[in-house]
Amino acid sequence: PLVAAPLGLAVLVAAGLSWSQHQAQIRAERCADAARWTGVWDEARRAELTRAFEATAAPFATAAAAQVVASLDRSTQSWSDLERQRCLTPTTEAQGDRAYETLCLSQRRHDLVTLIDALCRPTVDVVSRVSDLSTVVAPAASCLVAPSPTARPVLEVNGAGKLEEVQDLLSRSKVARQVGALADAERDAREALRLARERALPPLEAEAGLALGWTLRDMEQRPAATEALFAAALLAEKTGLFALAAQVWLTMATIDRSGTQVESERWLALADVAIARAGTPWELEALAMSERGYSLVLHGRYDGAIALQEKATEVLNRHLGASSPTALKSTGRLALSLGMLGRCAEAEPLLRQTLATRRAALSPLHPETLQVLETLAICLQRTGRAAESVPLFEELLRGREQLSGPESPTYAVTLSNYAGALHELHRDEQALELVERSLAIKTKAFGATHPRVARQLMDLGILKRSLGRFREALQTLHQARDIVESSPGDGPFQGAEIRLEAAEALLGLKQYDAMLKELEPLDQLPEAQGKLLGGTAATLRAQAYLGLGRVDGAVKQLERAISMPLSDVFQKKDLERAQQLLESLRKGGAATAR
Repeated sequence: PLVAAPLGLAVLVAAGLSWSQHQAQIRAERCADAARWTGVWDEARRAELTRAFEATAAPFATAAAAQVVASLDRSTQSWSDLERQRCLTPTTEAQGDRAYETLCLSQRRHDLVTLIDALCRPTVDVVSRVSDLSTVVAPAASCLVAPSPTARPVLEVNGAGKLEEVQDLLSRSKVARQVGALADAERDAREALRLARERALPPLEAEAGLALGWTLRDMEQRPAATEALFAAALLAEKTGLFALAAQVWLTMATIDRSGTQVESERWLALADVAIARAGTPWELEALAMSERGYSLVLHGRYDGAIALQEKATEVLNRHLGASSPTALKSTGRLALSLGMLGRCAEAEPLLRQTLATRRAALSPLHPETLQVLETLAICLQRTGRAAESVPLFEELLRGREQLSGPESPTYAVTLSNYAGALHELHRDEQALELVERSLAIKTKAFGATHPRVARQLMDLGILKRSLGRFREALQTLHQARDIVESSPGDGPFQGAEIRLEAAEALLGLKQYDAMLKELEPLDQLPEAQGKLLGGTAATLRAQAYLGLGRVDGAVKQLERAISMPLSDVFQKKDLERAQQLLESLRKGGAATAR
């Protein structure tokens, strides 16, 4: 008996281990099956999507298909890895948390299935828009739920049909937005939001709020977008979906970054907190760094801004590859920020690198390739190389016309930018003709009182002023100013930009008191925005004071202008103009300066 007892125990232990290993093997096989995409996303579907893209006869269809396939491969693999990991993990604890994760992952799969079905029936416009799928299907890791200090509301899904209805509406809204059907996207998102709230499905309610906010942002309904996103972020945090909440806060930062720095920084700070609580993957952290850097540049806080964007770009390049849509977007934003700071010499190699990558990965005619080409052309123009930018703009116009026709808003934007280069080359009559064409296209597309039309009116006023038609210029600029200052959102800042141009027209008319009055509202801008425009405003005030014979006031304003940082508005040539005026005053007095 002294021997038999240990022996019997050993047999029981061995049997238990064998049973445990058997159960683990069964679980592993079941979990592997649960994570498969057979019939949904496999070799047959990849081939089907590629053939469908190529059938559109778009010149970049094959390259776009390859990029979309790679993106879908990453998304489905990420989903499978997380689903397999969850399946293998014991489920004895935090059942409520797992229910939230399960519902979120179910929605991610639903999004992918809906998107794949839509992409297998593409139009040329769809092919041109879908290389970056990040706004359609969020990373599976965004479904991870942080442990809740309090019990979450129990998820009760009464019938699969009711859940499917909400998920289908939500997925259709995301896909519709991606392909440009914004009215359909808004309708489906609102209905998904209503049903999710009615059926007590907080994770889907938060996602529907995010989808609605994205769509309203694209429709330029900023106050409504902010309201929808704010509610979605609070709900996502309440349910522990902190990665989803971080996405929402970052989206809000992109809407409010044209406002005050305080507004933009508030959302970015909330995103940082959500990222920390979620233990979110590196990708969202990198995107947060990129967004913060860009926001700082827009608000005149340059210290550290470029370093943030450089770090974000390096991380994305290392993990995703320099040719991935997300990494290319970050590189392009870094180049744009450098250009806005007047550092086009640094931006140019980045732009040329991005342009070469997109030409190879997509095609020379792909909309994303053309966007980089346009940014490069503008950068060359701003560094005094307008003659070099002319052939780039001509290539752009040919590409835009081939893709979307000569009456499209994107074609109008390129017309306007090309006119800017011609203006630099003193070919103002030709530039005026292009701007008038662009204005007609935008007025037809958006209506006579849209902010985009106001921007075009501003360009028209600048050209009329350059041609010596000062009274016409002033009338046109005031028309533009009145449109933007009555618009919500960026109105005060854009109105201030137009006031600078109107003051130039008044200078031509020698109406110096009117110049000073025109510039008064700039003193009410937030400090960061005031710095962006301050150098130009101070130079114009100095010229008005000279006209009025107030030399001391002119000197003070010029000294202030020279102390201001360079920006997209106050460029190197403007700084040199202020320096020349100040030197003339000091050497030859007011008469010489005038």
